[in-house]
Amino acid sequence: MAIHATGAVSSGVHVWRVDLDAPPALDPAALPPAERERAARLLLPLDRARWLAGRVALRRVLARYLDEKPERIELVLEGRGKPVLARRHPPIRFNLSHSGGLALVAVTAGREVGVDVEAKESGRDFLRLAELGLDAEAATAVRDAPPEERGDVFYAAWVRHEAAVKCAGSGLGSPAPKRPMSIRDVDLGEGHAAAVAVADSLHVEDQNDAGANAMLPLCQTRPPGKVARLGAGKALALLSSVAASSAHTSSQS
Repeated sequence: MAIHATGAVSSGVHVWRVDLDAPPALDPAALPPAERERAARLLLPLDRARWLAGRVALRRVLARYLDEKPERIELVLEGRGKPVLARRHPPIRFNLSHSGGLALVAVTAGREVGVDVEAKESGRDFLRLAELGLDAEAATAVRDAPPEERGDVFYAAWVRHEAAVKCAGSGLGSPAPKRPMSIRDVDLGEGHAAAVAVADSLHVEDQNDAGANAMLPLCQTRPPGKVARLGAGKALALLSSVAASSAHTSSQS
């Protein structure tokens, strides 16, 4: 399974890209029974395989921050069904989204995060979809766009909306949340739209440490740098960077 860092944020937000159709590095049988039972309810074998691959990837990503074996990471559900780490783990927050054979995992600490990715499909009634699922301003932007650009405008607005909803934990399909958060696009190239939302401020920066995973910075098109493998102390480093970012934001307000 190929897992690559797509970008990093100075407030401690990391976004990881996952190829769900590559062979998993962890046997899905090691997942908890509840997760395997949920996958078994999916009708199509490909959907089941990708769902399990997404859960395996999520645990592999979190293991880089927690210094735990992936199969030992304990996840629980909040009141509205958003998965979080059990209390015995450090207070890292995360979010997972997948569309087709691609998944994104966003990780941060000390603040809520949401991520959404969608594979673009042509030939849909984007005006109708915008009226049903987006707020008035975003729907107007879709309506006012040239016909050949409406799909891109719709998908960009949709993933921003869903990332914000997931950040707030209010459930997919909910109205846009009112709480303060920042939303940024994630550039995955042609064929996909993606966005990440985080409570409070969101500032993009590069990391160019020595390591093995290629990284493409958020919202930028540049040759990939390198990101270090995340090991011991990364959870503490994330918490420290969040605290420093919050102090910086407060001093300028």
